[in-house]
Amino acid sequence: MKNNMKPFNASHGITMMENLVALLILSIGLLGLAGLQASSFRNSKDATYRAIATQQATDMVNRIRVNSAGVVSGQYNSISPLAPMPGIFCDAAACNAAELATFDTWEWNTRNAALLPRGGGTVVGAPLTITSIDPLLAPRQFTITVRWDGDRSGATGLGCNPSLATDQKCVTLQVIAP
Repeated sequence: MKNNMKPFNASHGITMMENLVALLILSIGLLGLAGLQASSFRNSKDATYRAIATQQATDMVNRIRVNSAGVVSGQYNSISPLAPMPGIFCDAAACNAAELATFDTWEWNTRNAALLPRGGGTVVGAPLTITSIDPLLAPRQFTITVRWDGDRSGATGLGCNPSLATDQKCVTLQVIAP
């Protein structure tokens, strides 16, 4: 007589516990991927703002180089984000050096505010001290800073310190213009 009964084999099938462990590992992996995607998006946005700020700083360098009479008369020595609206729009009318500098300042900071969150820019210029040159004709060093609230946290600090949550993010360019 033959025994038709098969012996019990514990290795057949997947148990409920193995299913739960696999589901847990899959869930942790998906959460990690979601975190990486969020971090990638945040870094991409920061890079975009940094590129815009660099372009805006370069734009001001070009404006300074075009208006050499405004540079000599000191029109670009102190520019703040709160530039007044000019009385004349220089792209439609002929302007003198002072009017062009006022228009440049207003237009530049208007674009900074439009392109960057809480964006604004400052320019500080000073003549280089060269003893053999008349101070009015000496080349000037300009420090151009574009600031923005990259985290959209309401930061208003002007120190450009990335470790302080109260400081805005900044791009600073230093140039020498004749």
